[in-house]
Amino acid sequence: MAPKSILIVSTSFPLMPGDGLSPFILELCQHLSGLGWQVTALVPHAPGLADREDWGNVAVRRFRYLPQELEDLGYSGGILPNIRRKPWKLLKLPFYIYAMYREALRISVEEKTDLVSFQWLFPAAFWLRQFRRSARVPVILTGH
Repeated sequence: MAPKSILIVSTSFPLMPGDGLSPFILELCQHLSGLGWQVTALVPHAPGLADREDWGNVAVRRFRYLPQELEDLGYSGGILPNIRRKPWKLLKLPFYIYAMYREALRISVEEKTDLVSFQWLFPAAFWLRQFRRSARVPVILTGH
């Protein structure tokens, strides 16, 4: 029997292995992989990062939401702290949310993902109902 596949969608994730930003998301991915799941983590892109990487048994994919030099919303403390420091960054949020939704939907449909797990209530709660209808896949929403 083929391993079950899970897509973990998160607004925060370590920039590289060993980074201290949201290490528990990577640990969740690694733990699920150890249980036999085929794990893909969908996280935001940032300047200098690859669009796709394999971190051991975890496939890391980064969604693009603006030209690379402007993709600075998801790291350096997180979305809300970034917007508090520079309120004009709120203008990036619709592009970020749409790109995350679009890529999560594309991956889950094209790769026939068995389960999608959204980490963080924000921004997933905005479009979760539509995602479930479109993807036709079981969904978990976790609030940290």
